[in-house]
Amino acid sequence: MPEGASNLSVQNSIWLLKQLAVSLGHPPYLDELLRHVISMAVSRMESALRGDRRSVPKKWASAFPNFVTGFFSLRPADAFCNDLLSASGLITRPLDFLKLCFEGKAALDNDMQIMFIDAVDSIALARHLHAELRSSGIIPRLAGLVKLSAGKAHPCDWILMQVFRKLSRIEPLHNSLREEGDLLAVALIFLNKPKGAQHADITYRILVCIAHVYGGEASCHPAQQLLSRNDVGSTAVQMMKDVVLLGKSKTGQAAEEVLHALKSLTINSDVATSIASIGATAPLASIIQGDYGTAEQRRSRDPDKALDVLIKACGVALNLSYVPQLRDQLRQSELMAALRAHASHPDWRVSDETKGALLNLETQQPVSLKINTSSLSRVDSAAAAEAVRNKPKFDIFLRFVA
Repeated sequence: MPEGASNLSVQNSIWLLKQLAVSLGHPPYLDELLRHVISMAVSRMESALRGDRRSVPKKWASAFPNFVTGFFSLRPADAFCNDLLSASGLITRPLDFLKLCFEGKAALDNDMQIMFIDAVDSIALARHLHAELRSSGIIPRLAGLVKLSAGKAHPCDWILMQVFRKLSRIEPLHNSLREEGDLLAVALIFLNKPKGAQHADITYRILVCIAHVYGGEASCHPAQQLLSRNDVGSTAVQMMKDVVLLGKSKTGQAAEEVLHALKSLTINSDVATSIASIGATAPLASIIQGDYGTAEQRRSRDPDKALDVLIKACGVALNLSYVPQLRDQLRQSELMAALRAHASHPDWRVSDETKGALLNLETQQPVSLKINTSSLSRVDSAAAAEAVRNKPKFDIFLRFVA
């Protein structure tokens, strides 16, 4: 196939395959066409890794992120898609080529390098790909790129940080980020970069990554010291205020993401104290009461997303209530009324977090905890069944001992 035709095929094939899928209802031969197109894409990377640097032309490189996102939108969640990600090298081989670029052994424009990493960013939150993200070697490759840029600013810093930020929000990936991704070392590299225009934002977001992955591990002293030493309180509170006014942060983070970050950060008592001391309670109370966002956003708010925000906001309140020196302040704040209003919320995730916070704060009228009886009865039934199964064995054992 002529070089130009090959480029054209790689760039436009996903669009053509989408048209086929829409018009013909995913015909049987579509999978084979997908395999062929991905084979073409990966072969470009293999040629580049063998030393033919001309095999990655600009037009192809700029189309690559759209190619990847198009592929996963076409086949979003099935075994074929997952297997192909793991086996084909669709993501790992471009990252291997980027390593050569970071080492100065290959040339690719900065914009193209960013686009390659953007392809990984586009699938970082895909829940059905968690196992593949763990097993495919993507995480150590990303960490390796960060380490190659240590001590200097790199055009890919922002997008690399964004990928780690997204991966850190996925709990099943936390072990991989700690071990294969060496997240503490990655964070220190980002924190010690030369201070540029985006340094403050990168610092905040990478500390949020640390909080997501290590927040609940008090025994990991280096992580806790990083969170305690770096002042993230003012940024966190400002983002909450942005959510109250705009429904999202000024940097574009959705309300749920802002509250998720706060929930992880406030597990650290130093961060919790810092946040509470500079006015976190008022915006937090507004968010718990649903009093946030523009009027139009409130009218068209997605109930599931609103519930996610509420759960995480109540989790922030619970974390604050665990800090003894904050309790008097919290008792006198707007937060108490907001928490009491949700103590009987129908979703147990909200009511549990709310009642936990109130039990830490109430001094005269503790909240009665309403146990989920259906769950309890299932546990009791299972325990009773196990006891019946084991009773003859224990009886025989006891008679033998006697």
